[in-house]
Amino acid sequence: MTVTLWFMAWTPYFVINWGGMFNKPIVTPLFSIWGSVFAKANAVYNPIVYAISHPKYRAALEKKLPCLACATDGRDGGSDAAPLPLPRPMSSSWNSPVQDTVLPSTNPYGNYTVVDTVPENMLHMVHAHWYQFPPMNPLWYGLLGFWMTVMGTLSVAGNFVVIWVFMNTKSLRTPANLLVVNLAISDFFMMLTMTPPLLVNAYWEHGFSAHSSVRSTLSWVLLRLRVHLVHGLHHCRPIQRHRQGSSAEPLTSGGAMMRIAGTWAFTLAWCLPPFFGWNRYVPEGNMLACGTDYLTETELSRSYLYVYSVWVYLFPLAYIIYSYTFIVKAVAAHEKGMRNSQEDGSQVSEKRGSPEDLC
Repeated sequence: MTVTLWFMAWTPYFVINWGGMFNKPIVTPLFSIWGSVFAKANAVYNPIVYAISHPKYRAALEKKLPCLACATDGRDGGSDAAPLPLPRPMSSSWNSPVQDTVLPSTNPYGNYTVVDTVPENMLHMVHAHWYQFPPMNPLWYGLLGFWMTVMGTLSVAGNFVVIWVFMNTKSLRTPANLLVVNLAISDFFMMLTMTPPLLVNAYWEHGFSAHSSVRSTLSWVLLRLRVHLVHGLHHCRPIQRHRQGSSAEPLTSGGAMMRIAGTWAFTLAWCLPPFFGWNRYVPEGNMLACGTDYLTETELSRSYLYVYSVWVYLFPLAYIIYSYTFIVKAVAAHEKGMRNSQEDGSQVSEKRGSPEDLC
């Protein structure tokens, strides 16, 4: 499941960045949306999975917040509830039937482009590649805004509940769960800080923030922090320690805090360089979000993406797959042992029930 989520979250960014470097025609404004769509969706993974698969968390959740408990008594508690009113259609300068906004074109030939929504003080950050594309269909802005509203609400609320329940339940305050809480904290702040600006950009044509580099740095720090925390969670799985023998030392609180500090340091080390000149954070083709500059063809700019892809994407992915091979081997060995014990037990029963034993 985690490997699948990894591919869903980070492969779109990987493909977009490498496509921009080596095959620019495939990189369109619509194509650049999918990285944000899939990555932000993964921010709701933590609360949903732990609400379903963690027995102690479910018990604590039922005790502290009965209204959010996963277990039910089998009755339909919502049959007497009044139906919710239908939401009013959202109106903005993108889809308002009354207001007809005329934007000045940034194209010297007079045609409208996707860059027309960017303020003049940020045009120097937009690559010339995007001037060839017409404005995106306003429907895409509405769909992305709706998607981010749903994902942002679920992530902020769900991860807040995870943090609150884990930190206020003594039985859940284990060293391994410190990594889980830190993962929830990174997802919580990522969606809390990234969702409002993206919604403003989606529903207001002049909403692109002038602090793009700052928001991009914060976004990439929190996104990559999630990567390395998942990496750390796989490293401390008890079933993986089984391959090291029964004498392996369990994870301590100090060890967990060291791993958390290491993930923050490693993440900052890779996300801050574009803020200081090694590559840079620029608006994506959809002009809603920002990301690394994969269109500039200088060796300095591309060298960051080469090294970054290896250490932040390929290496953690390879380590997770490597860890799962030992998990699969441990499960297979356990099942084989269970089958052997069942066969031995059946053979003993057959011998005890044979006619020779009865005589």
